[in-house]
Amino acid sequence: MTKQLAKLDGTWLTVYQEFEGKKIPLPVFEGQKLILSESTYTLVAPKNDEGIIKANREKLDIYGTDGANKGRHYSAIYRIDNNRLTICYNLAGGAYPSDFKTEGKPQHFLSIFERS
Repeated sequence: MTKQLAKLDGTWLTVYQEFEGKKIPLPVFEGQKLILSESTYTLVAPKNDEGIIKANREKLDIYGTDGANKGRHYSAIYRIDNNRLTICYNLAGGAYPSDFKTEGKPQHFLSIFERS
């Protein structure tokens, strides 16, 4: 496990989401949590998702192995500020997002989590 993944380990509660520049209403993601442990992730949501996560500096590669995103690969960037984790995903799986903005960017998804 890399040092980068070690600092991500833990349970993270979803506090904000947006897709392609549009804020997602709280009832859609309320109660979701992201559990990161070593190089695996579990997203607890109405459709659970599990897989492998790899970090390289501020970039993430996410590989779904079970659940809603089984067989998919997503590229993402992340940052941690205090107990807040921000991840911007390119759901098309191509290039990593260039920043934490989704407006005008097809298939870009932003999630903000707080450490539980």
